[in-house]
Amino acid sequence: MRRRRLDASKESKRIFLVIGSSDGCGTTHTAFLLAYYFWSCRAKRVCYIEMNGSDEVNSLAYPIGEALQALGEEEVNRPKRTGKSGNPLDQFHYHGLHIYCNCVASQVCELLGKDYEVYIVDGGNSHGIPKVEVIRPDEIFVVCDGALWKTKKLEKWLQNSQGALDGQQYRYLIPYASGQQLRRYGSYFGEEFLGIPYNPIPYNLRPATIKAIQKAVETTF
Repeated sequence: MRRRRLDASKESKRIFLVIGSSDGCGTTHTAFLLAYYFWSCRAKRVCYIEMNGSDEVNSLAYPIGEALQALGEEEVNRPKRTGKSGNPLDQFHYHGLHIYCNCVASQVCELLGKDYEVYIVDGGNSHGIPKVEVIRPDEIFVVCDGALWKTKKLEKWLQNSQGALDGQQYRYLIPYASGQQLRRYGSYFGEEFLGIPYNPIPYNLRPATIKAIQKAVETTF
């Protein structure tokens, strides 16, 4: 893991790229946990950008509206689908949390120029590494599959991606990992791995999840 001090001149905006080492390792779920944390716990204006082509975030975005209504909150704009992916943008707006689905590079560049305090870019699986040059993130969260039988696959991915990660600020996350598992991976790979507790409903953060996210972003805000 490479850590670096953040430029104080960039404190008004933070861009996080979340990528996964394989399909199904929890990239979108983890990215949404981060977005919801910054919005609900830190009162930041958050832009969630789905850039993985899966359209999975729609299954998370709609229930947020229901949860807010149950809490007596009023939505800025009712969630709506506006056409085919990317053109025009499928989007959901809830006060300071704006979710954009199935974005392409040109749309991402446009969104990054808007007035948000935090950007969470869901880059999907291993194909997300090349997006670094487009997004120029302040920090990359690499979501890893912690299954024992996939250790060699993860090792190969880490080796292949190291060139793209060099010079970047990044952290490795493993959803639902035990402390023993995190220590084992840390010893094996010579890197620090952080765990994200089981939190099946990403818009209902548990105390343990909040604590884990705070640790992951401790040098950012």
